[in-house]
Amino acid sequence: MKAIKINNKIEVFEEIPKKWNGNKHAYHLLKTTHYKDGWRDYTLPVLTEFQELGERHLDKVNDVYTSKIVNMTPE
Repeated sequence: MKAIKINNKIEVFEEIPKKWNGNKHAYHLLKTTHYKDGWRDYTLPVLTEFQELGERHLDKVNDVYTSKIVNMTPE
């Protein structure tokens, strides 16, 4: 999956869209443009039964978008 920050919110897409940012055709094929435009891979963390997904953020170490893991109580 791919993600990009839009209006301070990280949006996740199955794949990069064919039309984006004023490009009417074949944007998904412009690979050198994607990174400059802010596109990154989205990595879904592995959860246990006592965890849930939290806020999305940029993992600067791995340069990917992901979600924080929120630990819940077993109740």
